[in-house]
Amino acid sequence: MDELPQSTQYNPPTSGPAPEELKAQSSGRMKKVFIFGGSGILLLIGVFIWWLFAGSGQSLAISIAVPDRMQTGIPVEVAVNMNNDSGSELKDAQVSLSLPDGVIFVGVPGRRTVENQRIGALPEHKLTKTVFTIMATGIQNTIVELKAEVSYVPGALSSRFAKSATTKVVIGEPGIEVSVAPPVKVFGGEEFTTDINYRNVSTFNFDSAQLKLIYPAGFSFKSATVQPSDVNNSIWEIGSLPAGGEGILSIKGSVSGQDGENFDIRALIAAAVGEGFYDVANQVSTVGLAPAPLSIRVDVLPSREAVFSLAEQVRYRLTYTNNTQTALKDVIVQAKIIGEMFDLRTLQSSGVLRSSDNTIVWNASRVPDFTLLAPNASGVLDFLIQTKAAYPITRLGSKNYSLIVRAQIESPTVPANVAAGKTLGVSELNSKIRGSLMLAALGYYRDTQSGITNSGSLPPRVGQNTQFTIHWQLRNTSTDVESIVVRAFLGPNVRYTGAFKSNVASSTPEYNDRTQEMIWRVPKMQATQGVLSDPAELTFQVELAPSATQIGTYPELVKAPTVEYQDLFTGEKLNSSAKEITTRLPDDLSIANLERSVKE
Repeated sequence: MDELPQSTQYNPPTSGPAPEELKAQSSGRMKKVFIFGGSGILLLIGVFIWWLFAGSGQSLAISIAVPDRMQTGIPVEVAVNMNNDSGSELKDAQVSLSLPDGVIFVGVPGRRTVENQRIGALPEHKLTKTVFTIMATGIQNTIVELKAEVSYVPGALSSRFAKSATTKVVIGEPGIEVSVAPPVKVFGGEEFTTDINYRNVSTFNFDSAQLKLIYPAGFSFKSATVQPSDVNNSIWEIGSLPAGGEGILSIKGSVSGQDGENFDIRALIAAAVGEGFYDVANQVSTVGLAPAPLSIRVDVLPSREAVFSLAEQVRYRLTYTNNTQTALKDVIVQAKIIGEMFDLRTLQSSGVLRSSDNTIVWNASRVPDFTLLAPNASGVLDFLIQTKAAYPITRLGSKNYSLIVRAQIESPTVPANVAAGKTLGVSELNSKIRGSLMLAALGYYRDTQSGITNSGSLPPRVGQNTQFTIHWQLRNTSTDVESIVVRAFLGPNVRYTGAFKSNVASSTPEYNDRTQEMIWRVPKMQATQGVLSDPAELTFQVELAPSATQIGTYPELVKAPTVEYQDLFTGEKLNSSAKEITTRLPDDLSIANLERSVKE
């Protein structure tokens, strides 16, 4: 019998991992597979949920319902419509609406965005809407864009999602039409009539409307068909103005200026809408000054745009011309001086000052040619006068001073082509007086009132620290100023300790320890602040450690500070300065008998 083949036997290796170790390794691999597999599943679930609620775009439909065209000044409702098609309720919905320039929310002055207005839950398969009232205030015939955004939390998640929509709207004509109809040309000083017509061309009923006129410089109001409601003769209360309602106002006045100049008369109509009062209509008309038969022009040298300071001499020049072919008899020129800043005692003129109304008068006794001013003849009259040496500040409203000269030339002779009782020409010039921001620098060794305690010896000793307080004070005079910056460098061997006090909100001094420059910024100061009230003030502490080279001297603690600022009345950028502060400290009377020069 053949022998059956023997079975092959397995002999385990004599070295390598034991069976228990192999089991542990297998278990670890299975755990890693489970962890990575679980993470992948979670990632897939997250991607699916994102696609379902955000990526697919089918979870929430948003639209903005608003008229395609909005009349300026007329409130309209805009609805943000939300349709939940997600298959489940959406929680904690919030809506935001952003408006462009030229569109505002009615009843929310100054805001063009409403953010995160809570709506609550958005039920499944149900339309929800939120309504806002808006109004156009911008330029006619422009296209603007509104944007709405809705954020929400899907029912099965805690993350917040958001979706937005936009729409475009045309800003159309104003809801109230207004027209201004003065003559195209007038003579300087001649009385003329201007008609203002207004009409409500919308379907909206205004409960309270107001007409305001903005006159040009040199305009003199005479009368109106309806009495104005303010002391400046520029505001009329229209009251109720229903749809289709209209009205007319006529005013009479005159304007002084230079021949050939143009000036504008502007009409504004504002109305109550919701809780606010808004401009609805705005219209302007231009009138030209025709050369008068007898003209006069006021100039100030060196230029008509010159701005003046305290105690400054001003030279005025009056130029007159007979623009007719007729000789004009008994001509009189008058220049009325208007303004608190003129020092009448300094007047130098060939004319005579009439004290009853501060008017300089020239007639034939002063100018022989005025007996009979020849056709096309012209001439020049000059006078000098100084501004006062101080501002006449007596109250908070003492501000924005001007120098005004109102000139007039007249003759009883009337040329054949002029329909008037006499021949007349007028002119006026208004020059501004700049304000002054005064900076004072004071230094103290003993300064308990400041609340900052100084230490160290007086007189100062070489190598020893002695502390002082420095006060910078700003006093403003007759104009509002802004962008105020005070700068100064500290003296040798002087440093800023970091201690300071200021009565100006949010006004922390800046110090550069590399350059030793101290900077103090003040955003704005009103006129008369520091004159009729406390000045703006910064108090800061410095420390001196003198060297041997300073023995016997009075070291500078702070060099002469400068202040730069902008005058809001004249538009100029101005500057001034104050004295330096040394260890002499003349302002600290408590140390008047103590030595203050450096000792060993």
